[in-house]
This record gives sequence, structure tokens and C-alpha cells, in this order.
Amino acid sequence: MRYYIIEGIDTSGKTTQCTLLKQRMQGIDFNDAIIPNTDSILFVNEPSNTNLGREIRNLILHSTNISSSRVNFFLFLAQRAELFEYLDKLENIVVSDRSFLSGIAYSDYDIKDALSMNLHAIRFNIPKKIVMLHISSEELEKRLSTKKLDNVEKSGIDNLLRIQDKLQQAIVGLRDFDVEIQMIDSSLPSNLIHENIYQFFFEK
Repeated sequence: MRYYIIEGIDTSGKTTQCTLLKQRMQGIDFNDAIIPNTDSILFVNEPSNTNLGREIRNLILHSTNISSSRVNFFLFLAQRAELFEYLDKLENIVVSDRSFLSGIAYSDYDIKDALSMNLHAIRFNIPKKIVMLHISSEELEKRLSTKKLDNVEKSGIDNLLRIQDKLQQAIVGLRDFDVEIQMIDSSLPSNLIHENIYQFFFEK
């Protein structure tokens, strides 16, 4: 498997960019019930591409019964471990909308400790390339003001920016694993961001 990741905090535009790539590359959504042809490009929307992942995502984003970030962290680890039971066996290019890096950034754990646990969950499938969409506080405030907020987004701008800083630290820390990284300003026009990501993933 060649594992590529598009990362960023909520509202940074990850899903939009993954959708544009999927349309351009005629990619397919990962389905744990179907083994794809090896030349198919798979798109993963973590944490929702397995039955367990969908249940956990819905529970964490919309339930008021879970108040512990520690519990959230281990729920996400569980779905990630299940997802990579499937992905680990494939030879495809896999493009992921969010990843274990968000699991690190959104947790209260030290980056090094959280990375260690997540690497075990993903069977040490280190990504080849990572794009991070970075968003300014002004742009974040503008985007949040125009949408219905989930539980994460309701935590406030300062908290989301803190998460963004931790996400960036986690990504930079992967340079020791010979990972290629590209940081992109998410306030740029969507088509320009798309072209940059396409070239980075598929033309370099």
C-alpha cells in the first residue's frame, strides 16, 4: 500500500479536496466487503469506512454521554486498528481524509506516546506523503460562523487552533520516517489547492 494523507482541523477543507481528487482520479471509496483491483485508487474517510468506524464517529460527534477525551482516544484507536486489518493487505494507493495524526492532535496525550500507540494500531504503515491544510484564526472564525457546529467545533476557536498546532508538530515529527510533507494555506482558491495536491501526490 502507498498511503497518502490529507490532514487539517475541522473546516480546513480536507473532504472537499479528497472529493476533487477522487473525481479526477476516478477513485473508489474503500469498502471492507470488496477487494479492489490493485490499480484502483482507494479513498478513506477516517473514521467512517467500516461499520465500527461509522458507529464511533457518530457516537463521538453527536453523543452527550461521552465526556472523556481519553475514552475518545481509545475508541478512535479501535476503529483505526480495524481499518488497517483490511488496508494492510492491499497494494493500492490509499488517500485518507484525516488519519492517525488527527488522533494524536485531538488527544490529551503527549505526542510521542500517542504516536507510539497509533503506529501499533495502523501496523506501522507509515504514510509516503502528507498534505496539511493550515487555516488562520480569521478564516476559521468565518467558516465556523456559516455552519451548524458539531461537538468538536463547539469547543471554540482557541481550542481548534491549539489542535492545529499539535497536528503540525505531529506531522513534522514524522520527518524521521522519511515522509514527504506539504503545508498548504487553506484560504487559497480550492482549485489551486487541488492542483497542488494532485501534483504532489501523483506527479512527483
